[in-house]
Amino acid sequence: MTTPEHVLPESTLPINKQAAVVLEWGFRLSAALLAIGIVTTLVRGEDIPTTATRLVDLWPALKSGDGGAIVTTAIVSMIATPVVATLIVAAGFLAADDRRYARISFAVLLVLLISIAAAFIRQ
Repeated sequence: MTTPEHVLPESTLPINKQAAVVLEWGFRLSAALLAIGIVTTLVRGEDIPTTATRLVDLWPALKSGDGGAIVTTAIVSMIATPVVATLIVAAGFLAADDRRYARISFAVLLVLLISIAAAFIRQ
């Protein structure tokens, strides 16, 4: 049996676990919010929105119980989850003094943030 050329050291296990927890709970939160938003919309007899609530209008819409705003919050949560996980991984590698993987993780984080910014600019 052959071993992989590069095996991550044991010191990265906490980083992996932290990222996995963020991804798991971020998915759970997003899925729950999505379900709540859809049910709320259907119970209120509203049409399911085809566009997201604008971020500036999100809080007032959430306070009024708008299902579309809850769905938008689920989408924002889905977007934020990998960003937070990547930030945790980058910070973990930096704390472990693994500069190579910290740089790669920060580069991935930068790509994610640029992609999100580009999506908002296109609105």
